[in-house]
Amino acid sequence: MKFNKWMALFLGLLAGFSTVAQAIEVFPIVKEIKEETPRDNYITVKSVMTPTY
Repeated sequence: MKFNKWMALFLGLLAGFSTVAQAIEVFPIVKEIKEETPRDNYITVKSVMTPTY
């Protein structure tokens, strides 16, 4: 298979769109387990909703 400029252009655009899609998609919910007392555990759920451009 001959590697031509159209294939390079297509792969470049594909890589660019995939990085943009990863930046725009909502980050997963972060769970933090905090301990106040040895018996009492509670889970704080933080959601990061700020997209990065």
